[in-house]
Amino acid sequence: MQHKRVFTLLLACNLAAYAQITLKGNISLKGAVSAKAVAVSGGTPTLLASTVASASGGSTATSPDIDCTGATSITITVGNYAADSTAVTITDTQGNTSYVSSTDQGSGGGSWHSSIRVKDAPSVGSMHWTATGGSYVTIQPMCWSGTTGAIDQQNGNGLQDGSGVMQTGSITAATGSLVIVGASTGDSTKHPTAIDNGFTIDQNYIQGSAGVSLMTAYKVLGGAINPQITYDVTGAIRSARIISITHN
Repeated sequence: MQHKRVFTLLLACNLAAYAQITLKGNISLKGAVSAKAVAVSGGTPTLLASTVASASGGSTATSPDIDCTGATSITITVGNYAADSTAVTITDTQGNTSYVSSTDQGSGGGSWHSSIRVKDAPSVGSMHWTATGGSYVTIQPMCWSGTTGAIDQQNGNGLQDGSGVMQTGSITAATGSLVIVGASTGDSTKHPTAIDNGFTIDQNYIQGSAGVSLMTAYKVLGGAINPQITYDVTGAIRSARIISITHN
């Protein structure tokens, strides 16, 4: 008997110019690499490696190489400014094409955009990614084993208000789902500081100049989920996209 699992990913996007920190994994101005095999408790998906690439001024973002040998899927969170994030051009050195993108999510009252891409059954090995599009762009590729499938559900949210929190919008994940949250911001004084529901933070990348940063967290769960991200100040311009990926 087959059991459907759901692999869920969120990206939240925000505004403008900041310094850099390390939460888990090594962070650098141009990119970060986190090579690991993280068996996720309560489910079969395993994070093999992840990295970050960021660029400003319309230049190309290039990630470090990571070893994705054994990966069955790749996810890429995308955050950018002044352009639809689904129009960002992304390539990898294994020649994968046809990454499937979620719908673009714009921010409330601003030009920040978020989306998520998925590649099922990719060509893998030692590899890196490049991304070009918009005034600022940041991507975070993640290589997974034990996952296959395409985008099933998606939701999103965009805010510019006086609060210091934002929820993504709710989806319902099957029991044993791998839920991933990618929170993107653009200012070291307005970046995410926490996420609820017991998520584990994998990386938190903050660019040292104008651009887009990414925080990614994950957890295995089932049922309705509407994660809330906390920011270090109120009034941040931000957008979020959440998707689910089914697999048997």
